[in-house]
Amino acid sequence: MSSISGCVSNNTSNTNPLQTNNNKAVISNDELTSLMAKAKQGDEQSQHLVGLYYYTQAKFAQALPWFEKSANQGNRVSQSLLGTMYRNGNGVTRDIEKAFMWYQKAAEQGDAMGQYYVGLAYFGGLNVKQDRIKGVLLIKKAADQGLPRAQQTLKKLENFIKNK
Repeated sequence: MSSISGCVSNNTSNTNPLQTNNNKAVISNDELTSLMAKAKQGDEQSQHLVGLYYYTQAKFAQALPWFEKSANQGNRVSQSLLGTMYRNGNGVTRDIEKAFMWYQKAAEQGDAMGQYYVGLAYFGGLNVKQDRIKGVLLIKKAADQGLPRAQQTLKKLENFIKNK
């Protein structure tokens, strides 16, 4: 599964109507209409799910406003995905400062992906004052939550330190 693993469920629970098929959200027209109505009424989770639906379809420009609405209500996964969109230039002009801002908001709420990318920024001094200790601590927090890329990075850092 792509970087959104854990955001889309493969179950048929009524709480999350999105299912995946080759990493694309699968939802009926009726379910999407219902979800869209709730999202338009300001429901943060529905806004996130509508954004996620478009994101998994690689319709990034359509995902953006829904993620922004959800993120501005504090949805940490939407914040992290906005960071990814700005980092990669998906549906937006690539903007590392905005990416960092969104990742930092997500990290402050305990989001593993946000912690990982903020940790990398601090470790490498990318658009922030370099602080390798803070960087490693954030990467470790992400690794402790089970984020595979954080675990791999942490292992590489540990091996580098041992071999120095």
